[in-house]
Amino acid sequence: MAWTAPRTWVVGEIVTAALMNTYIRDNQLDIEANLEDHTYGYHTDIIREIWLNAAAGSSETAAESDDYVYGSRELDDANLELVQWTLKVPEDYVSSPSVYAVWICGAGAGNMYWKFQIDWAAADEAVGANTSDPGYGADATAGVNTINVDPPPLALTWAGLAQGDYLAIRMTRDATHVNDTIDADVWLLGIVFSYTARQ
Repeated sequence: MAWTAPRTWVVGEIVTAALMNTYIRDNQLDIEANLEDHTYGYHTDIIREIWLNAAAGSSETAAESDDYVYGSRELDDANLELVQWTLKVPEDYVSSPSVYAVWICGAGAGNMYWKFQIDWAAADEAVGANTSDPGYGADATAGVNTINVDPPPLALTWAGLAQGDYLAIRMTRDATHVNDTIDADVWLLGIVFSYTARQ
């Protein structure tokens, strides 16, 4: 039944069954029919972010845990060093995963030569069944003690990532490489894992 614009009642008007059916019953049935079209679906236009603090991640050497700025991990200017995290992909995960490194450094210019790697598996699935390691790239610092927020220098492949998977994220700086031109330590504050969520 189609919606009928509400009636403006007047004093002394006799309410009839036909009027009640048209303006009350039929309009309520129209509302109910349209609500059913939307009740059982989910909205998937919500972007959620998970902050993973660098100090909570595991590192390659114990020395990296000695220096804290905002609870950060130091990635020094003379070595290849990494920090990694693991998390369970949330139950509201739908699609469009991404990850960003949040870092600062004491140099006013230069490039950090670095990469992200990811591995994931479902329960009862072999570790290493799904992986993406696109390799290193360089990103310029925004300035001395300025917060940098950077996506992977080379795009990761997330095909097959699903709710409940166990995800490992690894960030590596190779300060020994000629393309790492930041002549200073980098402090990794953490990473942001974001995704489109069901609501």
